[in-house]
Amino acid sequence: MSDLPRLDQSGAQVPFINHSIDDFTPQDFMDYEFMASNYIHSTDGLNASKPIPSLAIGFKDPLVRDWYMADIARLCCLSLPSFVAEMRAAFLPRGWDTDIRDSILASKQAGGETVALWISRLRAENTLLRNTPHHLTNEDLLLHFKQNLKSSLSAANRNDASARKEVDLMKWILRIKRLEEDTGVGRDPASNVQNASVSRPSSSDRSRYPDTSKRKRSRSSDSDSRHISRSKRVSSRSPQRAHRRRRHRSNERNTDRHWEPTLSSSPTRNHNSGRRTRSISPSPAISMPTEVKSERSPSPLSIAMPGGPVINHLGLPVLTVGQRQFIARRGGCFKCRRIKVKHHSDDCPFGYPSEDDYRGITLADGVTLASDAKFLSATAM
Repeated sequence: MSDLPRLDQSGAQVPFINHSIDDFTPQDFMDYEFMASNYIHSTDGLNASKPIPSLAIGFKDPLVRDWYMADIARLCCLSLPSFVAEMRAAFLPRGWDTDIRDSILASKQAGGETVALWISRLRAENTLLRNTPHHLTNEDLLLHFKQNLKSSLSAANRNDASARKEVDLMKWILRIKRLEEDTGVGRDPASNVQNASVSRPSSSDRSRYPDTSKRKRSRSSDSDSRHISRSKRVSSRSPQRAHRRRRHRSNERNTDRHWEPTLSSSPTRNHNSGRRTRSISPSPAISMPTEVKSERSPSPLSIAMPGGPVINHLGLPVLTVGQRQFIARRGGCFKCRRIKVKHHSDDCPFGYPSEDDYRGITLADGVTLASDAKFLSATAM
């Protein structure tokens, strides 16, 4: 059996149909029609109204050659589109064109598929139906696209007057792509995590916090030095003692199954009573159910933006890169900001958290962060 491809053409020479164990596909005949048309229009002295005898030289497949010889008197007088239609009828299964049309009309935009990819795929399938009665017009495609968008993008299309009223397919495609980019709908959580970046302060914020970068570097340096100091203390202890201490801390974390506001690691002294007290952090980035001791390095989940967290239009702190990575790796939702849930932002049943009740990233099932110490340390570096 020959290892040659099904179709072969060198430059503008006659295209060859080689023998293959694979069945013909609609794509094969669309490609052959393009090759043959290119050969006909680039060859001088060839009768464009009767090109089939010149193309027959390239019939290397014995099945195609036998089919052609059985009805050569009729087939050699056909135009190229009519001849390709005869080939499709002879070598493709009956109803192939209706199957492709039905597949296009039954397609809906999937949850993790961008609108550009979905539209491009359906339009490419529709090209296989060219010169058939089942080929869909641009008006047919536009109507189908508008009716089968994913729910979040469909709502954006309805709310945009120009997109809703657009009747030109190409203009609507450009508009719906821009809507998807502007609103952020149609992106899956994984891509959100990969493309997420820390929200940059506006010009007004930069004027209010001119030393933001200095404070950020200083805070990172202090955190690193405390982490190194603590590592040296732990390494100096015996393995048995260090193991018992880790188990004790793990038990402390698991005693409380609910999330509470993070306690500040810097104690303050009450001048009236002389007792040491701990102050509640006013806006923790992520809450942890443990009592923070002064000898421990600060939790990377409690790191907030310099000068306070950046607040979005809903009155909620904007998620940082570390927080988005934490949510994504634990099956979380960027909308309700819960983890260990079985939904994403597009189909979130809880919605955005209340501005008044929001206290950080929460776990509805009470799972603690004790098992995530290794990941949290890595993200803080």
